[in-house]
Amino acid sequence: IPSDWAPGLLMDFDELDALDPVEVPDEAARDLALVILGATGYTGSLMVEHLDAVLSMQPESHRHQWGIAGRNIGKLQNVASNCRTEPRVFHVTDNAQLSHMASKCRVIISAIGPYSVCGEDVVEAC
Repeated sequence: IPSDWAPGLLMDFDELDALDPVEVPDEAARDLALVILGATGYTGSLMVEHLDAVLSMQPESHRHQWGIAGRNIGKLQNVASNCRTEPRVFHVTDNAQLSHMASKCRVIISAIGPYSVCGEDVVEAC
């Protein structure tokens, strides 16, 4: 890396050792492999359709548990009813519900937007 490139922006990873450790939630409480947030939008519904197809090909004993989330419970239930697998449905309309959802899964795939407005809340919930 050239010495004049991004002066002061490079991080010495040894500095991380001095930081307080992050409290790691109990992984046993995170019973879902992932949740697709924004599952009723165009992109989210394509993600749901694809993931459902992939998971439905796995033997049920090896199938990952997953969920869908969004603001409109009626649309979410409709999406879930069209799945061959059984995603858990999360009705998420505020940050408290978003945090609750995040506490139940290991990965959130966010398809909500605009990302510049909604993205930070998702990251904070994790």
